[in-house]
Amino acid sequence: MKLMKQNLGAHWVIGIKGKQDEIEQFHNRVYNWGGTNGELQWMSNDFAYFWITLEKLERVMFKYVMNSLSDKLGKKFIGAKGGLKAVAMNRIRNTIDNIPTENFVRTAQVEDIYSLGTISAEKLDTDS
Repeated sequence: MKLMKQNLGAHWVIGIKGKQDEIEQFHNRVYNWGGTNGELQWMSNDFAYFWITLEKLERVMFKYVMNSLSDKLGKKFIGAKGGLKAVAMNRIRNTIDNIPTENFVRTAQVEDIYSLGTISAEKLDTDS
């Protein structure tokens, strides 16, 4: 499974390329952690995307990383200043920065533009 991101200002779009069951499982994980309330939008059999904010993405990843790190390294950080939270935040920032940026969602409405040509005077006004 491969993740990609598209920053659209206040909202981000996370694209997922892989097997359908892997994509759905990842989206459900993000949904259950409170990262998105939107549905998964399918663009093909092996690619889908969903909308999220950066804050929600960080919060979801923080919960995920804290759970996995506390299982593995929890006792090592008991009583340490900053503790496991500092390690998790550093890992989250690196992970988000390493997700490749792609443009896969079109946000502007495409309209046909017509031109009437150029406007010019046929006869010059000689009254002045």
